[in-house]
Amino acid sequence: SEKNLVTIPVVYVFDKNYAAYSCVSTISALQHATEDIVFHAITDHTDDQAEKIFLDELDAHGQPVKTYKANLGAEFVAGRISSSAYLKLSIPNLVEEKKILYVDGDTIFKNCPSLPFGIDLEDNVLGGVCDYSHFPKHRKKWESKIIPFENANEMYINTGLLLWNLKAPENINLIEKCKEIGESYPDKLRFNDQDLLNKVFEGKKKIINYQFNHQVWNGIISKSDWGRISAPTYKNVNLFHFIGKYK
Repeated sequence: SEKNLVTIPVVYVFDKNYAAYSCVSTISALQHATEDIVFHAITDHTDDQAEKIFLDELDAHGQPVKTYKANLGAEFVAGRISSSAYLKLSIPNLVEEKKILYVDGDTIFKNCPSLPFGIDLEDNVLGGVCDYSHFPKHRKKWESKIIPFENANEMYINTGLLLWNLKAPENINLIEKCKEIGESYPDKLRFNDQDLLNKVFEGKKKIINYQFNHQVWNGIISKSDWGRISAPTYKNVNLFHFIGKYK
C-alpha cells in the first residue's frame, strides 16, 4: 500500500544504556510501517552519548529524527527503573504534536504503528494497555502497593506504549504535579513515572487492546515459547514489550 496517507509521530526517551534497544524498536517500526513515521528522541541534557548512538543508527537507515534535550529540573525517586524513564514527563513541553505514540525502547513492532495511533481517545488524555500486574489474577496482590486511586475500578496501565493527547489541559504543569504526587507517596513509587502518570491522569485513560502492548516477562520465557508467540498470527500482536530486567 502507498505511504504518505498519515504521518505517525513516535516518541522515545532513553539514556545511553537504552539507546541501542530503542534503535532496534525503531527499526522494527520501519520494517512494518505502511505510513510515514517521524521519530522524536528525548534524552537528558547531560547525555550526549545516548543521542549520538540513536542518531548514527537511524541515519544509517536514512531516517531523520527530531531530537530534544530534557531538563526536568526536579529530582525523582530512582525506584526499580532507570531514572531516564522520568524523561517522558517532559513530552508535552517539548514535542509540538497534537497526538503522539510513545513507545519504550525494550519493544519490537510486529505491525504498523498506525494501528494504535488511529485509536480514538475520545475525551481521554492517555490510551494504554492494562499492566500485567493488574490482570485479575494479580491485581489484589498489587493494588495495595501502588499509589491509591479514588475510584476502585480505575485501571492501572502499562506505559510501555501510550497514545497521548498532548493538547489536553491536564498536561499543564505535568512535571510539577508528578513531583508533588511522588513526595506525597514516597513508599508507593514502585514503577517510577508509570505510577505517577496513572495517578495524574486518573479518570482520563482509555484502555486499549492488549495486542498493542503485549507484555512478555522475559526472565521466564523459553525459546520454544518465544517461537510460539512470535508467530505472525499469534493474537494479532502489534507490539511486544519485554518487561523485566533481561532485555
